[in-house]
Amino acid sequence: MGTDSSGNYVTNVIGGVAGSNAVLKSIETTFHQDLNGDGVIGFPTATTVIEASGSTSLTEVGNNYYLNSSGSGPSLKYAGAAVTDGQFGG
Repeated sequence: MGTDSSGNYVTNVIGGVAGSNAVLKSIETTFHQDLNGDGVIGFPTATTVIEASGSTSLTEVGNNYYLNSSGSGPSLKYAGAAVTDGQFGG
């Protein structure tokens, strides 16, 4: 959403987009918010493959874990919620 200097709504900045949209990821840094819920503000800085077996990998991106080497999903979940770094202690 675009606003004027008084904070009044002026226009949509990007409209409705998918969470993987590059424009959405880039605007996260402006708002200092994780707008798409991927656990990273902006673009992920590091992708670490923790374990790989055949065509399946456990990959860490930011604070989240994914079940492929590209680090883009599907995410590792427990009780329906994404597993995050440090969730279960050391």
